[in-house]
Amino acid sequence: GKAGKAIPGAELLASLAALDRSHTQVVTYNMTGEPADLRHALAAMRDMENLSFVSAADLVTLVDAPTVRVEPGAVARSVLDDWRQGPPDFVEVDGTPLSLADAFVALAKGFSGDGAVQVSPVLGPLGDPGDLVQAAGHVSAGEVLAAGIEVAASLSGGALPLNVRVGSAEVGFHQFLYLMAKATITPTGQLQIPDADHAPPFARWLTTAMRRPNQASNFWVECQYWTIKPVVWR
Repeated sequence: GKAGKAIPGAELLASLAALDRSHTQVVTYNMTGEPADLRHALAAMRDMENLSFVSAADLVTLVDAPTVRVEPGAVARSVLDDWRQGPPDFVEVDGTPLSLADAFVALAKGFSGDGAVQVSPVLGPLGDPGDLVQAAGHVSAGEVLAAGIEVAASLSGGALPLNVRVGSAEVGFHQFLYLMAKATITPTGQLQIPDADHAPPFARWLTTAMRRPNQASNFWVECQYWTIKPVVWR
């Protein structure tokens, strides 16, 4: 979509005329100008092919929310391929976008059996920033597997844990996502706990650009960004 600065009605019409209409997309505009110009622009927009005005309530009905089943191995490879100093904004498996919370759930469930697993929605962690663990050292793949099975049993309809006990160590939820991905690919041996940012890149940019005085509210935004993924339209 397009949003941001206010634009005149004539520029709006030119922008809409140039849109690629081969696929569904939501476009938001902030118009400015004389009332007569705006009325003309709105009337012209209503006559355009493949262009509809929708409300926020309408958008809910346009979103495709399929029951997603994914292979944990494919999820693990996507997490690791896109991991830099921390997790990516989201992962994609066979053309299906998954939030980081989706990936967390899929990997945790994957330790309990073979084959595809169903992703169930959960919230990001709900704890306070001072309680988040940033661990160092190594844990075994077997300890990650055991911890993942225990975590999966407590996830239904809730929120991701802020920290996870892995053997004798405690790691942050972001570190555990990485460790689950590594253990899925390499189920034996020792795994290094990553020194990683808990916030995906866009969430880190967002809370830096729009930083609130309350550190906890910034942290909560970063944690709930783990539930965000690109929309799939019907």
